[in-house]
Amino acid sequence: MFLNKLINKKYFSFFILFLLAVISFYRSPDIFLDGRFWGEDGSIFFQNALDNDLLDNFFKIYYPTFGYYNLFPRIVALTASNFYIEWAPLVNVYMSYSILFYIFILAIFSNSFLFENKKQKFLFCFLILFCSSFVPEIWVNSVNAQIYFCALSIVILYSKRNNNIIFKIINFVVLFIGGFSSSYVVVLFPFFFIKYYLIKSKNFFFQAFIVLFSFLFQLLFYFNSKNSLNMIDVNRGNAFLNNLSLEWINLSYLKIFIYNVFLKTVFSKKIVLSFQDFVNYLDINKSLLLSIIILIFISFTVFLYKIISTISKDKEKALILLSLSLIFITILTMNILVSGSYIYGRYAAILGFIFSLVVLFLNFQRIKNKYLSRILNVVLVLIYLSGIYQFRPNDYQIKFLDCLDDCKPWNEQIISNSNDIVLWPYNIKNHWKLRLNR
Repeated sequence: MFLNKLINKKYFSFFILFLLAVISFYRSPDIFLDGRFWGEDGSIFFQNALDNDLLDNFFKIYYPTFGYYNLFPRIVALTASNFYIEWAPLVNVYMSYSILFYIFILAIFSNSFLFENKKQKFLFCFLILFCSSFVPEIWVNSVNAQIYFCALSIVILYSKRNNNIIFKIINFVVLFIGGFSSSYVVVLFPFFFIKYYLIKSKNFFFQAFIVLFSFLFQLLFYFNSKNSLNMIDVNRGNAFLNNLSLEWINLSYLKIFIYNVFLKTVFSKKIVLSFQDFVNYLDINKSLLLSIIILIFISFTVFLYKIISTISKDKEKALILLSLSLIFITILTMNILVSGSYIYGRYAAILGFIFSLVVLFLNFQRIKNKYLSRILNVVLVLIYLSGIYQFRPNDYQIKFLDCLDDCKPWNEQIISNSNDIVLWPYNIKNHWKLRLNR
């Protein structure tokens, strides 16, 4: 009783915000104290902001292009270029972190169809912070902020009517910048229009229109980039649009997808890889292994059906669960069609998050079947434990968060009058570099 009263106190919400900020700082003190530019943040966007005028900064198309327009890194780079060069990486870091922090603010202080009380809102915020699919590679850098923009857009999508004019304006700006910075955000436009259809509101209509407009722009930009033959082909060689053949289908894609989106999110990759080594050690017959996988899939399908049947009487909750599932399928389809069939790393980030959000949402529901309820409780606890374990990884990925060994801090490179500044990730052979004309 006392705990519930404490949670509902307004000052406790600010305490949670402060705690989230402290935990964020703990993940990477080097980044928050010294700053950094991550790869394309510095070598492309900040470099362009230094070398070109205002119009070129926003309207110049980079060749080779990534296949989509990315507005947010251009805004961040232009802002950072107006500060002393020693401070520029810190501007990049804190502007990128502001997207994540606004997710916390919006989730806690606005009403949502996803959450019924403050406790659920706090759990969601910690899920955003600890979700293990949000790999260190995407942590507080502007080029990968598009993934957090998508998570933020999902929060906006499920927000209820809000009379707070500040939230309304910021949400419009977020959806505009997010849509012009992310291929993930733009595919949400059908869901925003469905929301407007169900809940007639000018505010919701403008949100839907902004996302639709950005979708059309990004679609034109993609096909223009593709036809110009100047699109970067890193993972896109496996994209379905480039391989319109049944021969493209490969079971290894499914294995990588299941591992990165589901298994690693729930159990952490160390446990999953150890289990895989154990299976290989036992030398289990492939037919037997396939039979086990099919049995697990059937069991999971039955389990999911029973869960859906328990909440089907509540049409609003059932609609939320259905829409989250469709968002998952839509983003997965977009990834396969455009980005590539290998779903791993940052390509699996938002999918793993949506899966985790579905589990969290189901834990909020009153499921009469105790057996199903306990399984959901266990899965949710494992998701948090996996995220906490991966929060500061003990493998090579720690170098995505800490400046170690062969890493040279930004200010040291500036003081040494180096014209070629080595950017993060610094632990790769072909370093990203920034050219300074002194």
